[in-house]
Amino acid sequence: MNKKIDLEKNDKITVLQKYKAKKYFILHDQQSDTHLYNVILDEFNKKIKAQTSEIDDLHTFYKPVAGEKSHSYKKKLGDPKSEIHLYSSSPIYTDAKNIVDIPLDKIDSIIVHESDTGHEVLKVVGITAGTLVVVTALVAALKSSCPFVYSNDGTLFTFEGELYPGAIRPSMERNDYFQLKHIKGKENSYRIKVSNELKEIQYTNSLNLIEVLHPENSEAMIDQNGKIHTIKNPISPFEMIVGNQPSNPEIVEDSDNNSFHFNAITDSFEFQTLKLKFNRPQEKDKVKLVLRLKNSYWLDYTFGKFYKKFGSSFNEFQKKNRNQPYEKSLKWMKEQGIPLEILIRNNEEWTLVESLNMVGPLAFRDIVVPIDLKSNSFKPLEIMLRCGFMFWEVDKVAADFSENLPVIVNNLKPFRAIDQDGNDVLKFLTEKDDQYLVQPNIGDQVYVSFKNNSEDLKDGKKTIFLENRGYYEYIRNFSGTSNKLELMTFRNPGTFTKFSEKMYYDFISGEQALEELAIFDIAK
Repeated sequence: MNKKIDLEKNDKITVLQKYKAKKYFILHDQQSDTHLYNVILDEFNKKIKAQTSEIDDLHTFYKPVAGEKSHSYKKKLGDPKSEIHLYSSSPIYTDAKNIVDIPLDKIDSIIVHESDTGHEVLKVVGITAGTLVVVTALVAALKSSCPFVYSNDGTLFTFEGELYPGAIRPSMERNDYFQLKHIKGKENSYRIKVSNELKEIQYTNSLNLIEVLHPENSEAMIDQNGKIHTIKNPISPFEMIVGNQPSNPEIVEDSDNNSFHFNAITDSFEFQTLKLKFNRPQEKDKVKLVLRLKNSYWLDYTFGKFYKKFGSSFNEFQKKNRNQPYEKSLKWMKEQGIPLEILIRNNEEWTLVESLNMVGPLAFRDIVVPIDLKSNSFKPLEIMLRCGFMFWEVDKVAADFSENLPVIVNNLKPFRAIDQDGNDVLKFLTEKDDQYLVQPNIGDQVYVSFKNNSEDLKDGKKTIFLENRGYYEYIRNFSGTSNKLELMTFRNPGTFTKFSEKMYYDFISGEQALEELAIFDIAK
């Protein structure tokens, strides 16, 4: 597990064929229980379309109860880990051809299960309601991108996010940081799990925890460079402009999953913009911009359609660009609007202050961006967020002008790391070096433990962040020939965002485009 895998020399790796997951959908409505297959998730018309049949006998022994957090089961009666249960209190009707359309707002909850380590116990990965979170839960159950990380809350492992998103080749390896919101210490240790879910080879260089002890009346946040900041008095914007049109700033006031999607209708294929105004206190020369955001599923889909254009030449393209200089990759991404740019206004000019790396589409991240205002006297404070068409979702934006408070920071290295076969792989995760934990197969997992040396706090709060470093490589088996002339146009700035916008409007205009989203490999 300590050697990098050469994609060309291992072109016979049949990861998808050997480990292809067969998810089994079961609908529980007001009338009956039904199996769904050939499932299409239509996020834009807000419905699920599927064919129906009776439930196979192998999937009738276990029925979860909505609201419960864990369930015992007996393996000899069947393994329910492949099942995805949809619950609706409304009657859902099929047509004469046994086809069903399920509006997402009719889905009350979703239950997906996965074995908790060491026990025949199932944990509930998602019990949710509402259109947006239904989409999130379904795609989270079936998506393939970036290593997934789970933290232990003292009893169960709960999904937290994705490691080093967007680092798709060795030269793009970077440090990545985000908060573990569910982690709790148990028996003087913290535990996380990192898994390979599908369609990629993952190379993890190092994993470390950052434990921050901070005052009770503050929140601790981390910027994308790994620096800790305290947030005490965040204020919401009083004005919001989308493109050139005024909009309601309430959409970014709260962490409520009601996001801004960067999908305004424009007359040209320019980057999407969100401008915000904040009241600026007197004599404040620093501000911390507080953001809750994530990449969109649409960006994932757009990349998939782009890569498919390479046809059978994709693996050759990937190998050729494996060691492409990071600066060249970053230049292309910026020209296509993939990072989220943060700009500040000073008189009539907009100045770039930060470009945010990709964070993945499965979980919102809380990120802080410190901005120096010493050379900026413009009032009120005006901030612009800019990116390509539907590449990001922003749930909350606030500005905090408070000074950073004193904190205690403890850097925790792992002391134990055991993979799915019981092997000790600790040496691959402790240092940022040329030794990697390689996870090439679907189902590969590693359980990592860190010392918890701090006692429970009588005063103050404790916040835990994960520092991770690595990269991953796609496994794709596209067919057909590539259109080299068309692919060359993507070297031009802005072509990828134009491709995204055109594909989006083509996509929602007809059933033929919709069929392309039937990507779920569902057991019939």
